[in-house]
Amino acid sequence: MKKPIQILVVMIFSFFTTIYAQDLNPANRTKSALKLTQTASFKMFSKSEIMGQEMENNFKSNTVYNIEITPTTEQGAIAEIKIIAQKIESEAMGQVMSYDSEKPEEGNTELAADVKDMMKNTMKITLDKNGFITSVKGNEKLTTLKSDVENKYEIGELFGMFLKLTNTVKPGESWEEKEDKKEFKATSKYTYKSFENGMANIEKISTVTINQKMEQMGMLMFSTLEGTVVENIEVDPSTLLIKSRTSISNLTGYVDASGKKMPLSTFFTTSETIQ
Repeated sequence: MKKPIQILVVMIFSFFTTIYAQDLNPANRTKSALKLTQTASFKMFSKSEIMGQEMENNFKSNTVYNIEITPTTEQGAIAEIKIIAQKIESEAMGQVMSYDSEKPEEGNTELAADVKDMMKNTMKITLDKNGFITSVKGNEKLTTLKSDVENKYEIGELFGMFLKLTNTVKPGESWEEKEDKKEFKATSKYTYKSFENGMANIEKISTVTINQKMEQMGMLMFSTLEGTVVENIEVDPSTLLIKSRTSISNLTGYVDASGKKMPLSTFFTTSETIQ
């Protein structure tokens, strides 16, 4: 009778191990050293109306980053991010520009100078023992690291490679998060949709408001955009490392130039994978 009992014990243990492996627990964030490669793509289409004339802009980029994170100790950890390849295509006001770092002798010289400048630079991020950012250096030229709706490398925020959690979450459960900053406000609802092939699939739906100040052709302009961002996030529960992320954003609003408001609409998609 011992053998059937042993088999039953193993089956029960395996069952509960599988169940608990699905949980997303803040304590599971890995503290080991990591060497990662991130591939990120960004596509944006915007349309505005100036003096009764519609203007369209298109922008596409594909960027590959090397990311190295030291082991986490009581003193924290260091993360370094470096661009190793980038391809950009831009069309604005009828002007088309492109550059591919893998074909350095071709493409627009202005874009080439910007990309080469960014690829020389390394972003160094200091983290505390819980993975929250305490300092950022070398990001002055790495502008492509910043999303229009979220800056993943901001002091006080959890390092963007990891899913931010305050409590353990099980499949089917939801939680909310709010951000209220000077230029960016958002209310987000996360839902743990499913657990498949060892990965947790999370849906994040955000209602956002963005207020920005910018300068174009020597003119100071202000923009206000509101809309929805829908993200699908794949997370490794054993490390809380985000393995992939896709998003679709629909934003509408206006640009204010010298007191004159012009309608503006923006649609963009992003995708990221980490290996």
